[in-house]
Amino acid sequence: GRTLALIELELELKAGADQQLVQWARRVADRVPLFVNLISKAEQGYYLAGLYKPQIPPANDDPVHRLLSGLSAVWLTGDQSLLPADALSGVTAEADARSVGTLLTWLKTGLGRGESLSELCGELAMGQLQTRLVGPRAV
Repeated sequence: GRTLALIELELELKAGADQQLVQWARRVADRVPLFVNLISKAEQGYYLAGLYKPQIPPANDDPVHRLLSGLSAVWLTGDQSLLPADALSGVTAEADARSVGTLLTWLKTGLGRGESLSELCGELAMGQLQTRLVGPRAV
């Protein structure tokens, strides 16, 4: 009896360099709000059926993957405690290196004020931050 709205744009690389796919995602993120979700449609269905709970990668995992996984888990469940406290701080150096430190600060501030992730996902800044944390640094 539980539902979840599915509004999705799936970008799939059939051939070529994966940097091209990231560039397309960045172009979309600059024009419309988007959220990079690491949870598959199947996992979403299993969660709604009570058969799945998202797992957060351990602290020694890639910091960007850990953050994106945590954000995806919060998006699915609405439980902000699934985002480890160190997930945001763990990507600070990478965000600064990619010139998106202000976007990371925006996310930290919004979550710190108690804004829900679904509210923040309605802003261009979310997708811009996520798509710039992955792939090549040069934009």
